[in-house]
Amino acid sequence: MFLLWNIERIGGPMYYLFLAAAVAFECGGTFCMKLSDGFSQLGPSIGCLALYGLCFAFFSKALQGIPLSVAYASWGALGIILATAISVFAFKEPLNAPMIAGIVMCVAGVLVVNIFSTH
Repeated sequence: MFLLWNIERIGGPMYYLFLAAAVAFECGGTFCMKLSDGFSQLGPSIGCLALYGLCFAFFSKALQGIPLSVAYASWGALGIILATAISVFAFKEPLNAPMIAGIVMCVAGVLVVNIFSTH
């Protein structure tokens, strides 16, 4: 783990792995937040806080090699996609055409940011 955390020697691609981990931990934290029932359930509440802590730790490492605008846009879009999938499959929440259109627009915006950024 120390070698992964000490990425100065590894370089660029590792920053994107840290970003992916941040997204995964954020979605896990959001899942636990839903299960916590307004932080009234101890286990999911602790899971939520722990996963968000890991999320921010990994996101801070990703920001060492990825511009903030690119990292945050990517984090947001991937988070929306995963949170939507969790809400549909785990919680059986409905998904409709306007929601899908909004998600597609978010992803399109992230693609524009990534394609035209100067990183």
